[in-house]
Amino acid sequence: MADILIAIALAYLFIHLFLFFVVSRLLVPFLGFSKEPMPKTIPAQIKKKIDEIKRRTKSKSEFTKESFYFLSKRYKSLWFHTLIRMDIVFLRDLEKIWVQKDFLPCNSHNYLLRIFLVKSGYYDDNQIEIRHGFLNFGIHQYLRVYDGKKSFDLDLWGNTIGVPMGRHASMFKSSSLITDVQEVMRNIRKIKRKNR
Repeated sequence: MADILIAIALAYLFIHLFLFFVVSRLLVPFLGFSKEPMPKTIPAQIKKKIDEIKRRTKSKSEFTKESFYFLSKRYKSLWFHTLIRMDIVFLRDLEKIWVQKDFLPCNSHNYLLRIFLVKSGYYDDNQIEIRHGFLNFGIHQYLRVYDGKKSFDLDLWGNTIGVPMGRHASMFKSSSLITDVQEVMRNIRKIKRKNR
């Protein structure tokens, strides 16, 4: 009996890993096995925001930091939302991604940040590497940026759960699950207040 349970557990684990690390990378935009080409043109609203940040900042590092924190605040990336908001997970259109409110999955979030960095003129696309890791039973994406002899990680999703700029989230971060539950509870309270 124990052998059967072990075999079932291993089969489940294999199927789970296969679905998240192979199938999802084939189906989900910007999560593939190769880097999506940089768009030749971008929506005017995105270009305007890039130009605005570029005017306010004085250097490449300031622009990177400002763009990182702007996008990190504009969109939350919560694990639970990734599961229930599949309509957003599969978006490819930059204009539709840009107008989203509150939530973007890590793949779309990183695509926007990559566009900001490259379209600013501070970085070439070949200086940005898309990285994948295992986080909370699923696949997670972040960016590694090479600048001369140094490199640093940019993880907008990780920043949502307190991972600082320059690092990335990894393995089991229970705090992200707690953050998800807290966010759901806040939304329920907001709805209850509106209905009073």
